[in-house]
Amino acid sequence: MITTRSKKLQIFQTAVLIFLLTPSLFLSQSKRYQWKFNTVAHQLLQIEENSESGSVPNDFDAKYQLLDNTIGNCLRAVKGQDISTIKDKEQAEKILRMIDSAIFKERFSVCVKVERLSEALTLKRKGSLGCFYTDKDWKINYRSENYTKSDSLYHVDCDLLSFIYLGVGDVLKLSFHVVEVPYHTFIRWSLPNGASVNWDVNTAKITTDDEYRKGILGITPGFNKETELKLQYLKNLTKNELIGYYYFVVGRSLKKERKYPEAQTAYLKSIQYRPSNYIARYCLAFMIVFTGAYHSQDDFLLAEKVAGEAYHLYPEDQEVVETYACSLALLGKFSEAKDILKLFLHYDTDLYNAFEKNENGIEVFKKKHTVID
Repeated sequence: MITTRSKKLQIFQTAVLIFLLTPSLFLSQSKRYQWKFNTVAHQLLQIEENSESGSVPNDFDAKYQLLDNTIGNCLRAVKGQDISTIKDKEQAEKILRMIDSAIFKERFSVCVKVERLSEALTLKRKGSLGCFYTDKDWKINYRSENYTKSDSLYHVDCDLLSFIYLGVGDVLKLSFHVVEVPYHTFIRWSLPNGASVNWDVNTAKITTDDEYRKGILGITPGFNKETELKLQYLKNLTKNELIGYYYFVVGRSLKKERKYPEAQTAYLKSIQYRPSNYIARYCLAFMIVFTGAYHSQDDFLLAEKVAGEAYHLYPEDQEVVETYACSLALLGKFSEAKDILKLFLHYDTDLYNAFEKNENGIEVFKKKHTVID
């Protein structure tokens, strides 16, 4: 018979054994870097860390620390400036340029070939991504000087750099917002007097709404009022919409890496946080229909659902229409697939003919589009 004392001894010994066998668990938890600032930039990076099962915590800790250091440099750069009294674009530009200069002194450089914050916060050799500094504007000489003297750089594009600006704004209590236009994002600063300033983070210039509507060569194409309203361009993204935007960015990147289950989870999160936007629905349907990584009826039903929602949100996009039609054909709904396709003015006749033969049209689509499989 085991006595009460013996039982207690066994429990104590078991507890000691567990502790001794798992020191790395306790050690790794205690060694995690503690953020100095809790900003939206940190929170978006954490979303990315949690979205990828193979992520290494210590790798992300270095990136959180870089965010902290960069934001700290920006705080020191504007120290002594009375930001609360700023009321015109000249004063705003002075502060924004101080912030921009402090960021780029950390060896940042604009490069559109990066997709995630973790990439942007990883030092890479200059030119390794095929990006080179070309801007000759005297106002941003500090960018070219920092580029010239650095062998390695942190590469950022418009949205990733905008997130860093948001982090600075959080700490300085500035009303910064991310704003989206076709293939581009920028920062809008709502000033204390009710006015606002658009700061293009790629060019480090104040840019008007009308300039974005007309289009800026090499940055964003123009768009009309109908498209602006339908796709909510030039609108300040809410916190939830920003989270949804970044889940989409993460999903797209994971899809390119062929991490389809993780990409699907990120796309579904994007839809949850940004329900009025069509793009994550379209990309999820596209991934299910065309990559060849999905085979079950449930998968195809999900593709039909989200593709149909994307189509109803934005029926003007030909690839959205074709993806929806192919998702219907995968379920044997060939008549519906043809009907949807014909609603697009210049529909693909080869795709239509495939549906006529009771084929799903996927091979026809792949002949004309780039698909990761």
